[in-house]
Amino acid sequence: MAYLANEQKHLDLIEWLDTLEQLGIRTADTFPAVNAANERADRILKIRDEARQGTRPLRQVLATIDLDDTAAVIAAVDRAAHAKNEEHTQRVADMYNQAADDTQGDAIRLFRRTDLLKVIRPVFDETTARILTAVETIPYGVMSIGDAARLGHGDLYTQLERDVQRWKDISELLTSLSAAGVVDLDEHYPLEAMVEDVQAYWDTVASSGRPMRVGRAIAAARPNLHIPTEPHIERVISPDQERWASEDANTAEKTARAALGLTDY
Repeated sequence: MAYLANEQKHLDLIEWLDTLEQLGIRTADTFPAVNAANERADRILKIRDEARQGTRPLRQVLATIDLDDTAAVIAAVDRAAHAKNEEHTQRVADMYNQAADDTQGDAIRLFRRTDLLKVIRPVFDETTARILTAVETIPYGVMSIGDAARLGHGDLYTQLERDVQRWKDISELLTSLSAAGVVDLDEHYPLEAMVEDVQAYWDTVASSGRPMRVGRAIAAARPNLHIPTEPHIERVISPDQERWASEDANTAEKTARAALGLTDY
C-alpha cells in the first residue's frame, strides 16, 4: 500500500475551499491553479478506476471492444492478464494513488502560497459594514427578533443574525488555517487578527452570544482584518469578574428595554 503523505492535508484543503465557497468566494476563479491541480488528481483517480475494469472476464471485454483497434485489444488483454496477479494489481493501484497524492500536494502548496487574508478581506469588510450599520440603527436594548420587529427593524435584525454567524465562520476558518500554518498569526488568536481593540470586544460582549451584543462588541473593537503586530494579549479574568460584567451588561440592556417600552423577559 502506497504511503499517501498529502491525504489528510488535502481533506483539510477541500474543507477550507468549501468554507470559502459558503462565505461567497468563488474558489474556481480565485484559485484557478489549485482548482486545476484538484481536477488533475480527480482525473488520475478516475483513470485508476477505469483501469480496474481489466478485472472483468476477458470474454466480456472482447465482446464490446473495437477489434479493429489493435492497440486497445492488446492493452485490454494485457490488463486482464495482469489482473490475475493480485500483487501487480495492488502495485498499479498504488502508483495511481501516489500520482494523485503528489498532484494533491501541488494543490496544497499552491493554496498555501496565496495571501488568504487578501482573499477573505472583501467578504470580511462587507460583513462588518452591515454589522456596523445594524448596531447603529437598531436601538440599544433590543435583544431578540421579536423586539426588533416591534420597532420596525425585523429584517435588519435577521440580516444581523446571518452576518454575526458569518463573522464566526470567518473566525473558525482563521483558527483552522492558523493551526495548519497556512496563515501565520504568530500565535495570536483569530480575534486579534479581526479587530484593533481586543479588550473592547471582550468588555462589550460580556460573555453573551446574542447577535446585538456581539455586533456592538465588533463595532467597539474596530474591525480590521490584519496580521497582528502588537504583542499577544492573554485575557485573564476570574469567574466572579466575568459574572459581574455579564450582570452589569444585562442590567443596562434591561433598563434600555424599559425605556423603549419593550416587555422584559
